[in-house]
Amino acid sequence: MAKSTTGQQIITNAAMHMRKTQNKIHSEQEQLLSLIKLLQENEEYSDFNFANLAQFVQQSLLNEIESVGAFNKAILANKEAGCITPYGIRTHKLLEILEGTIELATEENIGHLLAGRYVSGYHNEILDVLPTLGQKDEFWGTSKPTFLTTLMTSMYNVITGLGILNIDDSAMFHTFHLPESFDTTLVGKPSLFINIDDFSILTTHSGYSFGGDRLNCKEFRPQDCTSFLEMIVQLPANGASTVDLYLTARSLLKESLPVVDSSWLESAGGQMVKLFDINTKIPKAGDVWTCRKFNEASPLGSSLGYSGHASIYLGRDGEDMVTFAYNRDIPKIEGFGIESRVAEYNPETQFQCLLTRKDTGFTSFQEAYPFKDLGDLFGLTRFVDAQIGPIELDEEKEVELLLHGSVKEFIGYGE
Repeated sequence: MAKSTTGQQIITNAAMHMRKTQNKIHSEQEQLLSLIKLLQENEEYSDFNFANLAQFVQQSLLNEIESVGAFNKAILANKEAGCITPYGIRTHKLLEILEGTIELATEENIGHLLAGRYVSGYHNEILDVLPTLGQKDEFWGTSKPTFLTTLMTSMYNVITGLGILNIDDSAMFHTFHLPESFDTTLVGKPSLFINIDDFSILTTHSGYSFGGDRLNCKEFRPQDCTSFLEMIVQLPANGASTVDLYLTARSLLKESLPVVDSSWLESAGGQMVKLFDINTKIPKAGDVWTCRKFNEASPLGSSLGYSGHASIYLGRDGEDMVTFAYNRDIPKIEGFGIESRVAEYNPETQFQCLLTRKDTGFTSFQEAYPFKDLGDLFGLTRFVDAQIGPIELDEEKEVELLLHGSVKEFIGYGE
């Protein structure tokens, strides 16, 4: 077999990571669904009024919306007092998630889940190709996995009063910790998601969180578009923001660096200048595509712009550019997978480029699929699935793992 290119290694690594994460989310949802069904057979909950579960869950979600709203106000109040919360907390999106979940929390849907059946349109089958972000009427690549997880979590909490779950190994749940200086007296009443006692918030997600989590070392920590690149393309930690990618491209093009000075080259982001070549000719599968946006308040050439995106280039489908990416725009887009973007480009308000990863410092950990173009996506997925192997669930063992949650007093369902 011919030696694989770095680009093929990057694409294989990305596909492997995304498939493992998808499998893990699927597995955890299967476990949680099984556990909810088994609770009805547990003598400990024989006095629970399962007939009114939908009413209890809806009230619980309304209570959570109220608590999270108070928490968001507390974030702003703490900011005014000089305490800045981490980016992943400021952009937790719990309100949007809870609002989407409460629409799902009908009596009929909760009845289906209680019986161990998924809701129509919320079946989490693993298909023979990786998820497509924003695909209409699909489960994966949208916020449906997050809404489903949140609803089942609320059901579990309402019935048992227990918190969730084995967080340290989870691909659905993640904890962000508040600064020690955060004034929790401003938060309000207790919440499943806001834990005042240990200065943390619990988030539910489909693999995505703004800013990612670049500090936690767990395998299935949430990612954003650039933390994903740091991991897959093997870039300096905390160095692959879209701002840093933009500055890297300008440096490789021998253009001036707006706002920053030459000391940026010694930063984590500046180290990428040594790791990339800029591709101004034919796009290559495995290249890093990055875009930075500008406007009148943040003009191109004299500012760093106001937002950006980045992904791994796979090919073109007509006018669309197709990539592997992490992204979120609740409820249409959430998580990871294949992303198609209309090839729109305004040179006055956008900077776009493709960066080719050099072999320098890049380590191959596994056999790479010889990916050439978009026609290889099914072959790539089959290759990755064969490498991962079949997923076998031991229901009793897996459900037992879910029971390692901390007991919490549930606030509100009996009101």
